[in-house]
Amino acid sequence: MPQLASLRGRRSFLSLVSGVVAFACIGGSGTGKAETLAPAYQGALRFHAIRVDASALATRGLQDYARRVETLVMARAQGVFAGNIAPSDRHAAILILRISSLSLNSAGGMSRRRGGSRSADATDYLEGEGIVLSPSGVVTGRFPVLSALSANYGDSDQRFGDDRNRISNIGWHFASWVHRNMGL
Repeated sequence: MPQLASLRGRRSFLSLVSGVVAFACIGGSGTGKAETLAPAYQGALRFHAIRVDASALATRGLQDYARRVETLVMARAQGVFAGNIAPSDRHAAILILRISSLSLNSAGGMSRRRGGSRSADATDYLEGEGIVLSPSGVVTGRFPVLSALSANYGDSDQRFGDDRNRISNIGWHFASWVHRNMGL
């Protein structure tokens, strides 16, 4: 039996090492690095326009939902990138926040039994990327992000069927990480 325990130990070690290597290869939390932008642009990049693209949701038959997600994420992205928007500068880059997937899980609400704490199990996810386009339409940078945020973050409205605050919150989280990964 000592050999079996040793084999299990090696498998656990190899699993741990492969997990660490995979984690390092994808950039830790699934966020991209600002490697594709020239260092001169980092911290001083300005955008002529910001667009949110949730067409991946629309192609799944969720056209109305995709429009709502685009509207809510755009409102938060404009706040996050407020210092980097120059609408009158036609030579500035364009930022596209492309949303690949959005998952809003059951929030759980409040429980008044035994302490009344919020459920910590529910997490919302938004996967996408920030794409920087030159004025001529050439992609000059990509910044993939997988945002994960508690479904109970902030004062999210827990009424059935009303997920506007949750989409807004995860949109802010996503835009903030794109902003951060760009070095802005």
